[in-house]
Amino acid sequence: INTASAENVNKLYEQALIAFQNGEGPTSIIHLKNILAIEKDHMPSRVLLAQALLAQGNAVGAEVELNRAKQGHVDQNRLVTLFAQAYLLQNKYNEVLEVTKAGERGDVIESELLIYKGQALIGQKLFRSADTAFEQALYLTPKSQLALLGRAQMALQSLKPLIALNYIDKALNQLRPFVNGWILKANILQKLNRADEAMLAAEKALNIDDSHMAARLTMAMLLIAKQEYVKAEKHVDFIIDEIPNEPRAGYLKAIITASLPATSGEESSNKKLTAVITTLS
Repeated sequence: INTASAENVNKLYEQALIAFQNGEGPTSIIHLKNILAIEKDHMPSRVLLAQALLAQGNAVGAEVELNRAKQGHVDQNRLVTLFAQAYLLQNKYNEVLEVTKAGERGDVIESELLIYKGQALIGQKLFRSADTAFEQALYLTPKSQLALLGRAQMALQSLKPLIALNYIDKALNQLRPFVNGWILKANILQKLNRADEAMLAAEKALNIDDSHMAARLTMAMLLIAKQEYVKAEKHVDFIIDEIPNEPRAGYLKAIITASLPATSGEESSNKKLTAVITTLS
């Protein structure tokens, strides 16, 4: 590879890394694919491409890139957590349990692997073992938001919502709380009939990321419960515009359509009924 190509690869990789860190996944992927067209054995690009694909939920594509990186003799400690994530997204629970076996990889990596192990055990409905995995992860990294949220999941599974809220509050009491923590809190508070607090938690989630689909869905459900259908419809329409066949959003849209008054006459009522039936189907 000549000097000019090498400089181009370095520049593209820097641009890809910046785009990935700024949450611009598609842009990052374009840069990385351009790099690999120039230099197919550029292993940092293979690894970053796998991370970008995982961020998009493309676990199959990520696994392909990870296997290529493994063949390129990339340090296994750099790949192991990404493999665990890719397997988990594909519901390959046995593979997750295999790759997350305890080792000597440092507390941060071992803690992350325990979290993936816990999620795989949830997938296998081994809830007590999953809770143990999250507890071990917290022993290694006491402030891990994912481990705290994992323990909250297990508390909910045991019908202990107040204990779950305690774990969630610990997770949220950090510099950059995860949006999923606020969403989980909102849903728990709603079930505890603490509607105003639930609404505040949902608003916190949207303040972090106003395009987050689960946050929009949660807010829509809370507004429907308050019979504020016009406000709820804005959130549902946002989701449907992005994901036209999202089933939960479609269901909420049907509820809203049925609940809002018809504009005028029998023809309008028939159109509304037809829209509801179409949405539900």
